[in-house]
Amino acid sequence: MCAVAGQAREAIHMSPLSNRLLNFALLIVSIGSCFLVGEFGLRALGYHGGVSFKIEDTILVDDPILNWRHKPNSEFYFGAIVYRFNEKGFRDYDYPSNKNKQTVRIFLASDSVGFGTNVRLKDAYPKLLESEANALGTPVRTEVVSYSMPGLSLKQKLHLVERYAPDYDPDLIVIDYVINDVEFESVKMGRGFDLQACAINLLHLPFPCVWKERLKESAFLFVFQQAIENSLHQVKWEDRNQFYDQVEGDYYHRLYAMKDKQLYLDDWFRRIGEYQKTTGIPVLVPIFPLIYDYDKYKWEDINRLIIQLCEKNGLRYVSLLDSFKRYPWNELRVQRGDFTHPSVKGNTVAAEAILSALRTHNMLVQRAISSPLRGAL
Repeated sequence: MCAVAGQAREAIHMSPLSNRLLNFALLIVSIGSCFLVGEFGLRALGYHGGVSFKIEDTILVDDPILNWRHKPNSEFYFGAIVYRFNEKGFRDYDYPSNKNKQTVRIFLASDSVGFGTNVRLKDAYPKLLESEANALGTPVRTEVVSYSMPGLSLKQKLHLVERYAPDYDPDLIVIDYVINDVEFESVKMGRGFDLQACAINLLHLPFPCVWKERLKESAFLFVFQQAIENSLHQVKWEDRNQFYDQVEGDYYHRLYAMKDKQLYLDDWFRRIGEYQKTTGIPVLVPIFPLIYDYDKYKWEDINRLIIQLCEKNGLRYVSLLDSFKRYPWNELRVQRGDFTHPSVKGNTVAAEAILSALRTHNMLVQRAISSPLRGAL
């Protein structure tokens, strides 16, 4: 009897622990079930994880100025945004070499701004420029062939123009300028090059790269993270990353004060001007400002410098600084902690300002003769 009573007391004593374990197990099962339902539901709606661009996933090419390209006909995702590359390896539609007689064709070279970082292709400023030009109702159709790649310098943008523009017989060249275009040249390193250690960005905590890459493939976790990021963006809770340190410090003025950077700008704007003279194809340079509190904007001198270089070399330009100043700056950038890449609103403002400049200077016209360089490269 005593032994039986002892066992009963022990069973009664274990009950609370068992209940806690059972409740914990049910909680885990419930969370897992909600996760799976959310994951499959979001994927059915067209969402994916945040599988973002990595230069190590690109291909090496025999090009001493720009040694990598995106894989032709490949794609990657950022939530519901699809980065799809055409048969030439660029994020754009496929355009035939021979253009229609009633077509004005623009060849545009850009970096991650024209590439459309974190916006749909149709919301990137090159495609908005194309659609808004065609909405004017003129009998001539406008095509904007965009050869844009993340991280390009001014030198590399001109290189894309020289190498690929002749294939499309353009009537106009657009080479945009972004304030970090003198910072570095985009280069793909060989195997074994470690770009950076992985971390949980929201918390700035180290995290194993393999685990992070797996978790980033989840649509549910991506949407959850973006909901937090968007909320912080709306309340202007800044991500104090390296780009924040650059704009809050004196990084860009120190960069532009370097003698080699000044010589670089003089040289490559001169070369763009020579390209315009040699080919007879007019060049327009949209000048993108940093997307920053415009009541405290401190880089107008750099903006004036680029304008002076355009004027010195006979290049048409459109400074976007005044256009951007008309709107709340936080609405113009794609995400917090980013002072370079425009949101859909920012891309729209840019496209409208560029189109206005093209119309003002009567640049949306067909050239009388084809490019003398067509087919030469």
